[in-house]
Amino acid sequence: MLRPQYYASYLGSIFRTMRFGTGEAHGLAALVELNYLLENGAITYDAETGRYAVDYETLPGKITEFAELLLTIEATGDFERARALKDAYGDVGPELETALQRVANVPIDPAPIYQNYW
Repeated sequence: MLRPQYYASYLGSIFRTMRFGTGEAHGLAALVELNYLLENGAITYDAETGRYAVDYETLPGKITEFAELLLTIEATGDFERARALKDAYGDVGPELETALQRVANVPIDPAPIYQNYW
């Protein structure tokens, strides 16, 4: 089953999106999502190693829960609830800042170099 690989890739994509900057919409949305999933136990942080990990049992339900929350806010046009969500989960904490700094020199979108063999 490929589900564990999908979930690990999902977490990686959240970090990739945040690296474009959390001051713009997509990066901020990824930050809110990460913090929500951290608070709800779907993503964990190991202070000793400084690494994030997926809780494979919890993540599927929490993704569903988060999607329902977002879609309800969107469907009802509840601007105040959207602002409250951003205010509650839209901050980069010191652990996350350190994690993002560790990969600052890694290209966000690596550009492969192909050699012409013919």
